[in-house]
Amino acid sequence: MENNQIVSRMNTYLHTSAKFLEEWLGNLLPKTSDYWWEECVIEKLSYIQRETAKSRGFTKLEDFDLAALLRIADKSWYAMRNVAYLPTKERECIRDMMRVRNNWTHCSAVLPGKDTIIADLFTLHQFFEQMESDDKLINEVDIMIEEVKSPSTVDFSSILNTEESASVEQEEVGDENDIAEKSLVYLIGDPSVKGIVMSITDLGDTKKYADEKKLATLSEYFVRSKSEVIIANMLVQEEIPFVYEEPLFAPDGTMFLPDFTVKLRGETYYWEHVGRLDLPDYRAHWEIKEKWYEKHFPGKLLTTFEGKDLSTYAMGIIKDHK
Repeated sequence: MENNQIVSRMNTYLHTSAKFLEEWLGNLLPKTSDYWWEECVIEKLSYIQRETAKSRGFTKLEDFDLAALLRIADKSWYAMRNVAYLPTKERECIRDMMRVRNNWTHCSAVLPGKDTIIADLFTLHQFFEQMESDDKLINEVDIMIEEVKSPSTVDFSSILNTEESASVEQEEVGDENDIAEKSLVYLIGDPSVKGIVMSITDLGDTKKYADEKKLATLSEYFVRSKSEVIIANMLVQEEIPFVYEEPLFAPDGTMFLPDFTVKLRGETYYWEHVGRLDLPDYRAHWEIKEKWYEKHFPGKLLTTFEGKDLSTYAMGIIKDHK
């Protein structure tokens, strides 16, 4: 498939999703309370969405875009569950649709990789089934999945990564004093893990070397992995203040970079996403880091682990501490 065909179809599916969701919410929300509009709609919006609704005089669900409708559905889930049977897996689908919407609303000139496109299409298939769509639409999505899987469909993200790598003049260095911007460096704990130094920041006697972070999130930050994208976007959607990879110094002068430093209920926590425990060096490094947190910042460490249930566990952490 051509990339313009993929974008066009995905946007059509998202537009259709908004219509389905608006009708679905319109059927359930009025049953929850006489004051459902204020309690289950307006109060569940983010600050920006609420201000937009107020300034534009929104009075009905069809006035909202897909992002707002998905948030309303997620935040009002327990209220709706009091009047209808709503399995937990259906709420997970709503949350997965947030990711799909974000992938395509913020899509750049270069499409996501094939795996991401296929995963998004599977989510759309599940969502349309959940909304009891007609079989014709679901079959269209299934056909598109097979078309994207076809070898004739180029993996655009791979092209981008190759071009970006080729466009940076790299010089591998070994001595710390020789490290400069655009140097190619490696982790001492795992020399196979390499990265390009994009900036250097002096932190007293220590230097922070920032490598290439090229995965966009809904926040100001670019991150290193798709899992970190999921976590960052959840924090944004839940309106939780955070910073990414801010140096954290212990009283003894040692330092680590937490993946996320977050504020929950006025308390500061350090969120680490643990991704590659299958690698011995990674596991050893993580064990050292975990003990460091226990010693210097007891009770302040939040952890998630790589896996298909990441979204569920991450949201659970947020809900438990919010």
